[in-house]
Amino acid sequence: MALGSTQVPLWTRWLPPLALGLAVLALGGWLGASWSLLLLPALFAAVFASVVHAEVVALRVGEPYG
Repeated sequence: MALGSTQVPLWTRWLPPLALGLAVLALGGWLGASWSLLLLPALFAAVFASVVHAEVVALRVGEPYG
Protein backbone atom coordinates (compact mmCIF):
# COMPACT_ATOMS: atom_id res chain seq x y z
CA MET A 1 0.00 0.00 0.00
CA ALA A 2 1.40 3.36 -0.98
CA LEU A 3 1.83 6.12 1.54
CA GLY A 4 -1.31 8.23 1.58
CA SER A 5 -3.48 5.59 -0.07
CA THR A 6 -7.15 5.61 0.86
CA GLN A 7 -7.65 1.89 0.24
CA VAL A 8 -7.97 -0.42 3.22
CA PRO A 9 -5.48 -3.32 3.07
CA LEU A 10 -7.01 -6.79 2.88
CA TRP A 11 -5.24 -8.08 6.02
CA THR A 12 -7.01 -5.43 8.12
CA ARG A 13 -10.33 -7.01 7.20
CA TRP A 14 -9.64 -10.65 8.10
CA LEU A 15 -7.22 -10.29 11.00
CA PRO A 16 -9.51 -8.69 13.65
CA PRO A 17 -12.22 -11.39 13.35
CA LEU A 18 -9.49 -14.02 13.47
CA ALA A 19 -8.08 -12.46 16.65
CA LEU A 20 -11.55 -12.29 18.17
CA GLY A 21 -12.18 -15.95 17.40
CA LEU A 22 -8.82 -16.90 18.87
CA ALA A 23 -9.57 -14.87 22.01
CA VAL A 24 -12.97 -16.55 22.42
CA LEU A 25 -11.42 -19.99 22.03
CA ALA A 26 -8.57 -19.21 24.43
CA LEU A 27 -10.75 -17.64 27.10
CA GLY A 28 -13.33 -20.39 26.75
CA GLY A 29 -10.73 -23.00 27.57
CA TRP A 30 -10.87 -24.75 24.18
CA LEU A 31 -7.24 -24.01 23.35
CA GLY A 32 -4.19 -25.31 25.15
CA ALA A 33 -1.49 -23.09 26.57
CA SER A 34 0.68 -23.35 23.47
CA TRP A 35 -2.12 -22.07 21.21
CA SER A 36 -2.94 -19.35 23.70
CA LEU A 37 0.51 -17.92 23.10
CA LEU A 38 -0.77 -16.80 19.70
CA LEU A 39 -3.35 -14.64 21.41
CA LEU A 40 -1.06 -11.72 22.29
CA PRO A 41 0.40 -11.17 18.80
CA ALA A 42 -3.05 -11.59 17.26
CA LEU A 43 -4.54 -8.96 19.56
CA PHE A 44 -1.63 -6.58 18.87
CA ALA A 45 -2.20 -7.05 15.15
CA ALA A 46 -5.93 -6.37 15.58
CA VAL A 47 -5.17 -3.11 17.38
CA PHE A 48 -2.70 -2.19 14.63
CA ALA A 49 -5.41 -2.92 12.04
CA SER A 50 -7.76 -0.51 13.81
CA VAL A 51 -5.06 2.18 13.68
CA VAL A 52 -4.66 1.58 9.94
CA HIS A 53 -8.43 1.95 9.52
CA ALA A 54 -8.35 5.21 11.49
CA GLU A 55 -5.56 6.55 9.29
CA VAL A 56 -7.48 5.67 6.11
CA VAL A 57 -10.59 7.41 7.45
CA ALA A 58 -8.53 10.46 8.41
CA LEU A 59 -7.07 10.63 4.91
CA ARG A 60 -10.52 10.36 3.33
CA VAL A 61 -11.96 13.05 5.60
CA GLY A 62 -8.98 15.33 5.08
CA GLU A 63 -7.40 15.27 8.52
CA PRO A 64 -4.22 13.23 8.06
CA TYR A 65 -2.87 13.96 11.55
CA GLY A 66 -5.76 13.03 13.73
